[in-house]
Amino acid sequence: MLLFKIQKYIMSAPLHRINRMGSLGLSTYTIRNLERFYSLIYTFEHSVKTDIRLDAIDHKLVGRFKKWLLAFLASLTGCFFIKWHILKLILQLKKRKK
Repeated sequence: MLLFKIQKYIMSAPLHRINRMGSLGLSTYTIRNLERFYSLIYTFEHSVKTDIRLDAIDHKLVGRFKKWLLAFLASLTGCFFIKWHILKLILQLKKRKK
């Protein structure tokens, strides 16, 4: 459902320029960022094997997405800082469960 809404928003966005001074609607950069967001959400949905419904978004899903995103970025970059941040996040989550 979330992917459908993002795609519908991108497809229906106006892209008209007004006298080279400004624009009415979304810029090409905004559309590119929305397409990247769509791709990221698609990958997350594939990872958790379920569609994200708008009415099902809660703090648990956001926390799960945050944890997944940090792991996903760490796997892409191999950056020590990101891996350290993931470890710190996992430790914080374990402390909260106790």
